[in-house]
Amino acid sequence: MPRPMLAAALVGILVAAARAEAQGPIEVGGGLAFAALENGGDFWGDGVKHVGAEVHATLPLTQRFGLDLSTTVGHRNLRRQQYSPVRIEGGEIRRTEGMYTINVRQRIGRRTPGTSYGFASYGLAGLFSTTSYAPLRETYPNGQVYTYPGSTSSNHLAPGFPVVGGGFQKELSTRLAVRADTIVLFFLYIPVGFRASATAVVPLGQWTTR
Repeated sequence: MPRPMLAAALVGILVAAARAEAQGPIEVGGGLAFAALENGGDFWGDGVKHVGAEVHATLPLTQRFGLDLSTTVGHRNLRRQQYSPVRIEGGEIRRTEGMYTINVRQRIGRRTPGTSYGFASYGLAGLFSTTSYAPLRETYPNGQVYTYPGSTSSNHLAPGFPVVGGGFQKELSTRLAVRADTIVLFFLYIPVGFRASATAVVPLGQWTTR
């Protein structure tokens, strides 16, 4: 997540934590996620597509509502466009990318120790990426050779994709739970991507029945 967004998230966590202490502990978690967003051309570029790590934090605001912050991080290789008469050496493209969300999480039903409960989530998603280009050498049929140095570029897309989703969480003990959830990203009213994840959850404190 870009530094300004990370700083804002940390400030939000501290403020919400101070106000939400009576509603239950903050939950933090991490695990695996698959994130995908179609190529958006001039709107949002190459999108994302990776299996990677996810970390998240949920701050309780009331007995049923919480603020959920999450991000994925993954890697992938991009295919460079190939022109048949040209011989290309090098030029590998490697991208580190992520999808982050700021959601309201709404619990469905009553939570009791040792049982599962469902939740709905809705909010906004953004993207970030850093792309590395290896040095490139192009040889043309007429013998001309062109070389290009390596380079790196970064991109950040502010939270602008509405997301809707849901999942469930099951407590294994007073100090550990497992969580699975899925969200769908929309451009206007068109679904254009999704994220699915499975994570372990730990409370910064102890859960109580609510």
